[in-house]
Amino acid sequence: MMQSAMWRLNNLLMTALFLSMCLTSSVYANTQPKIIELDKVMVKGVIPGPDLWKVSKGNHVMWILGTISPLPSRMDWDSHHINDVIGKSQSLLLPPTLKLDADMGFFQKLMLAKTAIGIKNNPEKQKLQDIVPSDMYQRWLGLKEKYMGNNRQVEKYRPIVAAHRLFEKALKKSGLNDNPKVVNTVKKMAKKHRVNINQPTWSISPKEPKAAIKQLKDTPLNDLPCFDKKLERLEQDLEHMKTRAVAWSYGDIETIESLPFPQDNETCGLALLNSEFAEQIGLVNVPETLKDLWLSEAQKSLATHSTTFAVLPIFNLLGDDSYLSLLAKQGYQIKAPAKFKK
Repeated sequence: MMQSAMWRLNNLLMTALFLSMCLTSSVYANTQPKIIELDKVMVKGVIPGPDLWKVSKGNHVMWILGTISPLPSRMDWDSHHINDVIGKSQSLLLPPTLKLDADMGFFQKLMLAKTAIGIKNNPEKQKLQDIVPSDMYQRWLGLKEKYMGNNRQVEKYRPIVAAHRLFEKALKKSGLNDNPKVVNTVKKMAKKHRVNINQPTWSISPKEPKAAIKQLKDTPLNDLPCFDKKLERLEQDLEHMKTRAVAWSYGDIETIESLPFPQDNETCGLALLNSEFAEQIGLVNVPETLKDLWLSEAQKSLATHSTTFAVLPIFNLLGDDSYLSLLAKQGYQIKAPAKFKK
């Protein structure tokens, strides 16, 4: 559960790192290691995706679709059965999210965006080679050459940003995609059927956003552990990412459960959570707050509606400390999907 919360947090806080995108959304809609060559992920034909988890109490039920990222870039998902269930539901419950906003007018946000220019770069115009240990930098160069080519601009980025950019390029070259295609499809279905869409949101409004941005812009982050973990994942986990993606496509939950899942997103999330910037804008206890928020909304929906459809990262649904385990402790009946027939 922690790792999936940190996956969301990492994506959210990568956005927070470029606060111009969060706070101004109304303004601007020794030797290089051997790298294993991987074929692109190929999923042929129409794929079903996983079956649904069922949470119930009395006559009220919640159907949950577990998502995973990344997924195959070229994937024809047969979502007709999902569409049928959503059509019979009264509410769609989405994963919890974090929203950073500021109580200010258009021109104030415009000035804030100008303050945020360059926030993704290292302070004092340092380059990666100046701050990354030599052996780690050699690993970076090998992966960068493979997935990004001769990209000079990325050398100016903070380690956490550079690693994020590299990861995106590596996924694309491997036939994988990190975009929320499944969630977006489900949202379109809910709108088509006029089903209420509920996304539990924790909103944070920094009291002095300009000062917070300037502090972040001028302050190094303890993000070398994040940089190292991202490189390690590309070196060791791309094959597993491909296997997880294909397993999700055909509903093979057991295979997904059996594979180790690296902690790079947790490490990168903590690099930002433990910063003075996060403390200044009130980012504390983020995974716990988002979890409690979703569980509260889930219980309200189950009490109010006869049928609810929900979407959650699949790692929130697996393990002894999952969201489902917590609901089971509250007296809800949990039924997992049937085992995949290989």
